[in-house]
Amino acid sequence: MKSNSQQVKVFLRCRPPLKRELSSGQYRSVVSCNVERPNSVNIRVERDGQTFIKTFDFDGVFNQTANQLDVYKRVAVHSIEEMLKGYDCTIFAYGQTGTGKTYTMEGRPSRETKWDVNSDAGLIPRVCQHLFEELENIDSEYSVQISYVELYNEKLRDLLSPHYSELKLLNDSKGNVIIEGVEEVVVHSNENVYDCLDGCWKRKTASTKMNENSSRSHTVFTITTHVKSRNSGEEDILITGKLHLVDLAGSENIGRSGATNMRAQEAGKINKSLLTLGRVITALVEKTGRVPYRDSLLTRILQNSLGGKAKTNIIATISPAHINLEETLSTCIYASRAKFIENQPEVNQTLTKKALIKEYTMIIERLRKDLYTTRSKNGIYLSEERYEEIMGQLAQKDHESSTLSISVSSLQEKCDELTNANSSLRTELRETLKELKQGNKRNEELSEKLLASQKELNVSNIKINEKEYIITVQEETERKLREETKALRNIMDLLKNDQQIVYSACEELANHHRKQIAVIRRVEDCLYRNASSLLL
Repeated sequence: MKSNSQQVKVFLRCRPPLKRELSSGQYRSVVSCNVERPNSVNIRVERDGQTFIKTFDFDGVFNQTANQLDVYKRVAVHSIEEMLKGYDCTIFAYGQTGTGKTYTMEGRPSRETKWDVNSDAGLIPRVCQHLFEELENIDSEYSVQISYVELYNEKLRDLLSPHYSELKLLNDSKGNVIIEGVEEVVVHSNENVYDCLDGCWKRKTASTKMNENSSRSHTVFTITTHVKSRNSGEEDILITGKLHLVDLAGSENIGRSGATNMRAQEAGKINKSLLTLGRVITALVEKTGRVPYRDSLLTRILQNSLGGKAKTNIIATISPAHINLEETLSTCIYASRAKFIENQPEVNQTLTKKALIKEYTMIIERLRKDLYTTRSKNGIYLSEERYEEIMGQLAQKDHESSTLSISVSSLQEKCDELTNANSSLRTELRETLKELKQGNKRNEELSEKLLASQKELNVSNIKINEKEYIITVQEETERKLREETKALRNIMDLLKNDQQIVYSACEELANHHRKQIAVIRRVEDCLYRNASSLLL
């Protein structure tokens, strides 16, 4: 980074949920501020059934409860100090439609607005009131001028002028972009500013499904200050500073906003200019060389603020609702990239009193000659000196045009090369798409086979579970049978012991019976002998 370079400061503001979002019953917040890192914001993304958290870092984050005073103190107070030192400063709001850009920049102003009191007033009324308060505290002469222009459908018009003539952008001798013919009104107090603004609320707005009072144009409110001071040589000098307060129209999804016919054409122009702004941011961050400022009037107006000599602050506004997730992510991505844009702020050239008088004298002399030649009506309505000056400028333009033609030719050659390369890439893309289709077809076949295999696997698992259950029951039955068998064996052992006892008793009884039989036989023998003896 160069020693005098300064990165663009980017702040994020998340609006609170709307009543219609809460009443729908489907509102879900996807935005949360990081408690441990107050300058970070977390976005919850849900895709394919999975949840991801994307974190973005900024120079400051304002959550849903932040008020207008908090935003002003953090973003704009320092810009007033820099403007009075002679710098060009820019603050602009960027984001989706319906996220509070106009509320942040304008709010609901009142003539009783105080910059250091909390109210619904936005940056513009607070800056004006604070600026005059600071100027009254310095012991020096000053003057303040304001201008207010609108960019609608790629056409510039002056909101402070009673006429609706179209304005043009030009480059001055120093290469700075200026708006030709814009009305610069000198104001002496905050009341004068309100007198001017009360009659210039002509900004294009319309109602859409996303915003009841949607801004359909970009606006640039510019404050220019001239403060007299003294240099080291005690010579009077004039310090000039500018502050541009830019309220961009919001990007929108035409399908969800319900824009049709003219509203859809407006949205197309708005999205085109914001797309060009995104390409400018990308080119500045990636340092690609050519920055497409001229592709849109908006980017030409912001040329000095993005990559130029101004000190720039960006307020990116987002919605917390899940339905706006894609736009919220897009805003956060561009805003976080814009942090890396490097500007080279320079103090505007100071003019001494003599140089200023000399410049005004030259302008008066040129106008006097133009007026004289106009009155004389000699066929030339400009002085010859002025005519030669214009012809010289035209010659210079012709030279620049020829140079640009050469550049265009070289660019055309490069374009042809890129076209050829694009053709080959298209051919490769078609082949790749063909292969992708074949791969998808194979994938579908494999998916079908996988489903069939899954079904077979489920059936096998069921059978396995049944077998495992049967085995478990069988093992339990066998265990019980073993226990019963063991019990029966014990009973059999007891029966064997009882059988032996019975056998022994029977044996004794048989022995006793044999003895009795022997006795009976002896008795019988004795009786028989006795009987025989008696018979004899």
